[in-house]
Amino acid sequence: MSQGTDVSNGGQGSPNSSNDLPRGDQSKACQAPGCTLANQEVSPSGNGGGGHHHKHYHTQHGSSISVPPTLISPSSEPAVNEDDFRTASPEEINKDVSKPVTAFSQLTSENLNANDNARLQQDVVPRYRKQIRNGASSVRSSQSHDAEAVLFQRARLEELFRAYNSGDSVAADAIAEIARSNGIPGDLRRQAWPILLETHPIRLTGAHIRGPVLSMQHMEPAKDMPIRRIRGEIARFHKRRKTNLSTRNTSSSLSVSPAAGATTPLTTTSATSSSAIAPDRDALEQLALDTAVEAAVIGFLERNDQLPYAPGMIHVCFTLADWIFAPLGCSSFDPNAHYTQHELLCRTFDQIMAIMLWYPPSSASKDSMEHQCEGALTRRITHFLAVSRRLLPELTAYFDEEEVNGFAEEWVHSWIKWWCARELPGEQKGRLWDFYLGYRPSVYSSEASRSSSNTTSPASPAPPEPRASIDVSDGNGEEEAPARPNPLGQEDENKPLAGEAYTPADWHTYVCVALLKACKDELEELELSEIRALLSRLPKLNVNAILAEARKARRELRELGLREDEEVRRRADQKY
Repeated sequence: MSQGTDVSNGGQGSPNSSNDLPRGDQSKACQAPGCTLANQEVSPSGNGGGGHHHKHYHTQHGSSISVPPTLISPSSEPAVNEDDFRTASPEEINKDVSKPVTAFSQLTSENLNANDNARLQQDVVPRYRKQIRNGASSVRSSQSHDAEAVLFQRARLEELFRAYNSGDSVAADAIAEIARSNGIPGDLRRQAWPILLETHPIRLTGAHIRGPVLSMQHMEPAKDMPIRRIRGEIARFHKRRKTNLSTRNTSSSLSVSPAAGATTPLTTTSATSSSAIAPDRDALEQLALDTAVEAAVIGFLERNDQLPYAPGMIHVCFTLADWIFAPLGCSSFDPNAHYTQHELLCRTFDQIMAIMLWYPPSSASKDSMEHQCEGALTRRITHFLAVSRRLLPELTAYFDEEEVNGFAEEWVHSWIKWWCARELPGEQKGRLWDFYLGYRPSVYSSEASRSSSNTTSPASPAPPEPRASIDVSDGNGEEEAPARPNPLGQEDENKPLAGEAYTPADWHTYVCVALLKACKDELEELELSEIRALLSRLPKLNVNAILAEARKARRELRELGLREDEEVRRRADQKY
C-alpha cells in the first residue's frame, strides 16, 4: 500500500462546489488514483498548509479509504510513538494531550461514514488480520498505516464485544490488553468497562467485598446511613467540577450524546450544558444521575456495613457514571440493555470498590473488614511516601518544609485510596483507569511458566500483598517475557517484568510518583495553600507518558536497591 495524496479542503460541501474552497481559483481535481473528488485545492507542500486535510489510502485492489480529517496529523506533526516516552522528561510529560496526533481515542462513530465502514470491513481489517497471523510486529511505517491501524483497532474492539457477549470469555483478555496498551475510546467504555470489571482477577479471587445486588428494589436505608453527607458531597462535586471547567478554560463544550466523541463522557457531569438541550431535560438527566449515584453508594454501604462512608466514593461513582451511565433517550445499541441504568451503575460501582479496597486475605487476622482495609491503605501510603523520598528527594524535602507531606495530608489519602478520582481531569482519568481495569497478571506469562503451574488457573491468579515498605524486588532479574503481537505494532512498554504480578494498587504508587515528577517544577514555585490546590486539581497530562514514567520509576528503584546490596556485600568482603 502506498500513501495517497494529501488534499486540503475547506468544507464538507459538494465535491464540485467552489464555494467551499479557501481559494477557488487555485483549486483542481485530486490526482490520487481512483479518487473521484474534484475541485479540491492541492497544497504544493503536501501538508495543505493551514486548512483541513483529507487523505486517500489506496489499496492493492485499486479501492481507497477516505480517512476522517480528525484522525490525521499534518506531516509537520508526526504521530507520537510510544517509544518517545520511554525516557520521558517532565517537559515531555506535560505536553498537551490535545496535540494533533493520530490518537486511538480520537476515532468515534461520528468520524466514520457508511462508505468508510464498508471499506474497513472489506479491505483494512482482513489485511491487518493477515499481518497479525503472519507474526508482523510492526505496521507503523507511515501515517496511512497509523490511521488504518486505528480503524482496525476500533473494529477489533467491537468484534471482541460481540464475541464476549456470545459467551467467549477469552475475548475479555484481548479487551484488557487493548485497554492497557492503547486505551479504550471514550464512547466504547460503556461496553468495555463492565466487561473488564466483571473479569478482573482481583474481583474474582480474594475480594472481601460483598457482591452487587442486581434486583434494585427500593430498600429503606439504615438509620445510621449518612444520607445528608452523601447528598452534600454530590452537591460539592458539581460545584467543584464547574469550577474546574472554568479554571482549565475548556474552550469546547462537550455533548451528552454517547456518539459525540471519544473524549466525551456519556453524562453531563463533566460538561457544561449543551445549547441544543432544553434546560428541563438537562435537569432531568442531572437528577437521574444524582439519584443513581446516591443509590449505588447507599446500596454498597448497606451490603458492606463494616465499611465506613468516605467522600471519595462519590467521586469514584461519578467517574464510572461519566463513561457508562447513558443519558435519557439514548437510542444507540446497548449491550447492557438487560440492566437498568441504576442497576448497571450499582453493579459496576460494587465491582470497582472490590478492586480498590482489596486487601490481602489473612486467616490469622480477626480484625474487622474496616480495620483490614485501613491497614492495607496504611501500607500503601507508607510505600508511596518512602518511594517518593527515594526518587524525588528535593521535592519531598520542599514538601516537608511547607508541611504538605505525610499521613495527615488529605491529598495523600485521596490519591492513593481512590486512584486520583477527584484530582485528575476526565479523559486523563479514563485512560489511567483503562490501564488499571485492564490488569491481567497472566497475560504476559510465558508458555513454560504456564505449563509448570497447571494447578493454578491462569484466568484467576492470586494477587500479591501490597508492599509494606520499599520493595526493590519487582521481578526476578531475568529478561522480560516476550510481548504478544500488538495490533498497532507498538511494544507494550507497560507490561510487567517476567515473574511479576503487580496489582493496580501497587502500580498506582509509582503512577503517583510520576504525577509528582510531572508537576515538580511548578510545585517548587508554590507555597502551602497553592501546593494543596494544585495537588487537588491536577492539570491535563499525557497519561501514556505518566505510565511510562511510572515503569521507569520501578526500574530505577530496583536498580538503587541492587546497587545498595552490592555496596553492602563489597564492604562485608573488605571487612573480612
